[in-house]
Amino acid sequence: MRFQTGEVSFLGLLGVMAGGLVLWVAIAVSPAFIEHYQVEKLVEQARTDGKLASAEKTTVYNWFSKAFKNNNLWDLEPKDIIKITGKGSQRKIVLQYEVRKPLFSNIELLLDFSDET
Repeated sequence: MRFQTGEVSFLGLLGVMAGGLVLWVAIAVSPAFIEHYQVEKLVEQARTDGKLASAEKTTVYNWFSKAFKNNNLWDLEPKDIIKITGKGSQRKIVLQYEVRKPLFSNIELLLDFSDET
């Protein structure tokens, strides 16, 4: 009985390398998207909370600071990423920030997050 040795074609090797790159990028950016999801939940919670709707901006920012620390969002500062305008039912909370994640030695991925409620 004769067995053939398995050979990998160039396209097969290129496909494996491309799959590895996609996996590498997914692993690099997934923490930023998880943090953004947590921040979105906190913004939604603040928007629906009746007490915060009528509170002063400093009170709302203090609430966000405590909520960020409770949710282990240590790298984000509420005053840098959240802009609050208006009061009561006219209140708008704008979330806008960028996250840089290193990919290779001098190549970074820039993730831009912006939401308005």
